[in-house]
Amino acid sequence: MYLIRAEANAKLGNTVSADADVAIIRTRAGAVANVASATASAALDAVLREKRLEFTFEGHRSFDLFRNGKDMIRIQCNTGKEVNVSGFCSVSASSNLRIYPIPQRELDANKLMIQNDL
Repeated sequence: MYLIRAEANAKLGNTVSADADVAIIRTRAGAVANVASATASAALDAVLREKRLEFTFEGHRSFDLFRNGKDMIRIQCNTGKEVNVSGFCSVSASSNLRIYPIPQRELDANKLMIQNDL
């Protein structure tokens, strides 16, 4: 709940409140709690970084990034059309690669529904 409130405060520009909530989480985890964001954008980045650490391997990262309009940096990309194994790549927040396909059972249930572009 602290991280949800911290994200909301960062988006509202309340950097002091956002930093305080992140500091509570870091203190509980035994980490250094000195968080001081100069801008709302920096506060949001600090909150997203802390969420990444707090919820590692739980699958929240892509939703957090795309919900906040940030690109996802990947070590390896497989777009279904090509595989990039030579280095880093990016999936932009506006890319159609972030949109999941509609399950076939849903398409079968509603014949007016059209599959998302893949």
